[in-house]
Amino acid sequence: MLQALYERGLSGELRSCRRKANPDPQGEVQPSFFTSWKRRAGLKISFVALLKCFEHEGRFPQGEADIPDAVVAHLARLVDVPAEALRKYEWSGRTIEYHRAQIRSFQGFHEAQAADAEEIGRWLLGRGPATRP
Repeated sequence: MLQALYERGLSGELRSCRRKANPDPQGEVQPSFFTSWKRRAGLKISFVALLKCFEHEGRFPQGEADIPDAVVAHLARLVDVPAEALRKYEWSGRTIEYHRAQIRSFQGFHEAQAADAEEIGRWLLGRGPATRP
């Protein structure tokens, strides 16, 4: 699933998660970005894992099993926390909902609403049937 992301090299991929906070010309993640958060280690690695899954796959992982161990290890090295910290993350509840909302907002997305479905329906109706030559 995220193996392709790992193989491409996450250090370049992580540039976008801190582009507004602390740009770095070499594209490396600066631990100062994450240490400025007053969060526990488990929250750091979990937030970054959620962000990278969303950026790469367009969805959030359902749990730790959706993220390959090699990716977790690489992210843990980049944010300077133990990889085991991801195991302590609660994959349901207020914290993950808050993290997902932060990531959606940062990426310019929102959860689907009834108005979105209506707009898609109008768009589909406006296209008309496909005609064959």
